[in-house]
Amino acid sequence: MNAQDPLLDRLVAARTAAKTLATATTAQKNAALEAIAQHIETSITEIVAANAEDLARGRDNGLDVGLLDRQGVARADVRAVAQKRLGDPPPE
Repeated sequence: MNAQDPLLDRLVAARTAAKTLATATTAQKNAALEAIAQHIETSITEIVAANAEDLARGRDNGLDVGLLDRQGVARADVRAVAQKRLGDPPPE
């Protein structure tokens, strides 16, 4: 881990993940997407709470009301994202 540049660590991790995904089978990709969706569903309370904190911080810092309205998420929004199982797109 690079204490000087945590963004660099994330970029390196993303590049590594991209290489792994490039060689993953459709079944492996679908299993990963399913695991992500399940994690989102089990984390709805935390996601909505974190969003509420972000919105409060934005209000406190004078963020435009219209922008705040677009940034808010409800439980149903998060659940809809989790339930949208996309799967691996067909090859081009």
